Amino acid sequence: AGLAKLADFGLARPLLTPGGDSDFGLSGTPFFMAPELFHGGHGSEASDVYAAGVTYYSLLTGEFPFCDKNLIQIRNRHSEQAIPDPRRINPAIPDEANRIVQRALAKRPEERFADGNELHLEISRVFALLKDLPSLVSEAISDLDATSEQREQRIEITVRLPQGRTQRVFVEEITEGFCSTAIVRVYSVCGPAEAAYYRRALEINARVPHGALAIELVNGVPHFVMLHCYPRATCDSLSIHHSVRDIAHWADEVESVLTGQDRF
Repeated sequence: AGLAKLADFGLARPLLTPGGDSDFGLSGTPFFMAPELFHGGHGSEASDVYAAGVTYYSLLTGEFPFCDKNLIQIRNRHSEQAIPDPRRINPAIPDEANRIVQRALAKRPEERFADGNELHLEISRVFALLKDLPSLVSEAISDLDATSEQREQRIEITVRLPQGRTQRVFVEEITEGFCSTAIVRVYSVCGPAEAAYYRRALEINARVPHGALAIELVNGVPHFVMLHCYPRATCDSLSIHHSVRDIAHWADEVESVLTGQDRF
């Protein structure tokens, strides 16, 4: 009926030594337990993060990071054995996913993610990187009156606007420059940046809710450009959708107000 349900199958059990003595003084599911739990520590957000890290590793590889038939050996592996690299089992796993595993399964609780929200954010960042930029753009403009075309290192989108006007919006990924991380850049050329237009352009810029107006060289000539940038790791199709829609509108308004033309 389209209703998702979450069930607890009760896998936790008293932990016994090989001789049958329950001297661990706790219950749990050994494959998912953080090192501190085996040594009498209390459950915490940090131990929950560790259990989520085990689950993430298992989803990536189909295996547990630490396993043994002997409970003492399981405890020792969780406490002392180096955290395995999931890429040994599946080389296609992204480096970013391995970094999440390594941090979530850190032996010391304070070295793990602070809580589930922080872990979720990092996993979401990895998920966003799994889609290439053309796929994100195609999804982003699916309900816009627009068409797109790949042109060398950028994607050109033609957005159809009221009164028969159009606006070209470009989307590109930049991995070099002053930023240490990849950036998705959404922009549209508005028209020549003539000094007589500066005041009017700044007045329009103050009203723009999404993106900003800047001056850039286009074929060696200064032009007004409406743009918006996102870190690649947090950029999704919805972000690109809003940027393309709003930048097309505002870039066209700037061009119309300042020049009365529809060149761009």
